[in-house]
Formats: sequence, C-alpha cells, structure tokens
Amino acid sequence: DIAYDSGWRAHYAVDGAEAEALITPGSVLDVHRAVDGVHLCPLGAPEAQLALARAVRARWPDALLSATTFRNRISEQPATARALWGTVDVLVCNAEEALLLTRTGTPAQALEGIHGVVAAGRGGRAVCVTDGGNGAHLVTGQGVPHVAAFPARVVDPTGAGEAFAGAAMAAHLAGAGLLPAMATGAAVASIAVEGVGPERLLAATPPDVRCRAAAITLAGAGETRRG
Repeated sequence: DIAYDSGWRAHYAVDGAEAEALITPGSVLDVHRAVDGVHLCPLGAPEAQLALARAVRARWPDALLSATTFRNRISEQPATARALWGTVDVLVCNAEEALLLTRTGTPAQALEGIHGVVAAGRGGRAVCVTDGGNGAHLVTGQGVPHVAAFPARVVDPTGAGEAFAGAAMAAHLAGAGLLPAMATGAAVASIAVEGVGPERLLAATPPDVRCRAAAITLAGAGETRRG
C-alpha cells in the first residue's frame, strides 16, 4: 500500500515483493532473441535489478539500457544503487533520489554531483532528474538542460516516474534526441497523474501526447548553470 503526504511524497505501508524472486536473468532474457532497448523498473531486491542490468549489458551490448530506482532501495543498499547507475546508459530518478545518490543537501548540489559523475564516464550517458511540477533536468557530460512540466491536476501520482521513463526511452529509440524524448516523457507522465492507476493513459491518444509534448517544448529549455 502507498500513501502520499501533502507534498506527494510516497510512504509505503508494505514494501516487499516476494514474487519478484522468480524474476531472474534467464527467465527474462531467454524469451527475447534481440532487443533495441530495455528499461528496468525497480525490484524488491536491488541486487536482482542490478543482476538483470548486467545480464542485459552482456547479452546485448549495443541495446539502450535504462533504469529507475526509488528512495527505499537507495537508502537500504546505496552501493547497489550506484552500481546500477554505472551499468545503465540512462538512469531516471526524482529529485529526492538524486540527493540520496549524490549524498548532497540541495537539488543544485545534486545536479552538480551527477554531472561530475557522468562527465567522468562513471555514470552512463545521462541521468534524467524529475521534480514533479518543477519539470526535469537532463544531466549529460555537456550540460544540464531543463525540461518544463505540463500543468496537470494530480489525482494519483503512482507510476508517474515509470510513465516518464518508459515514454522517454520509447521516443528516444524511435529517433528523438534525449531532450525532446524527455518532453514526451513529461507529457505522458502528466497524463498518468490525472487519473487513478492507468485509466488516463488507457484513454489517451497519440495526438494527446504530441500536443502536450509540443507545449512543453514551447515552454522553453533553459541551461542550468553548473557550479
């Protein structure tokens, strides 16, 4: 069960997923002959997610590999979370998770810390740091551009991060650069939060997503100063 406080911070009444022990690299990878990309959601056991990431990297070295994590997993096993970060091409996390990953005290410090890791070649190609209504940042070795948020009436934020990550990676695999792909991710996430569970996503159409992504792009992308 998940409850949210007034700031939409998630609190887990039960944080466990025993059935995920059945998810092993062999049980997942052996059913696919070839892939262009793989996105890994957080698992109950952080080491299982890391094992899958390493297996994907070994099986398909040219595939785009992305992953998300979350607060409890970083707090419980920070070394495993950072190892995952170093394995994937693109890590997607929220602002709170970015603070935990970098052991910093402010969002600006977290972005600077992430940029240093990515620029040094120790943290994949990029990190997408989401921050709800404040938008998101794309951290690469070249800079930290900002992506605006689409104004949405939040009904249920559960799954917004995965909606963002999945849509962004799908757009990137379809040929979009990472920054415009993030606009697509932000558009899909804004739709996801407007209903309970997947109801709004199931009702949305491709034009709905394109319209919101265009509005996000028109809102402008500003470069966040490093340092």
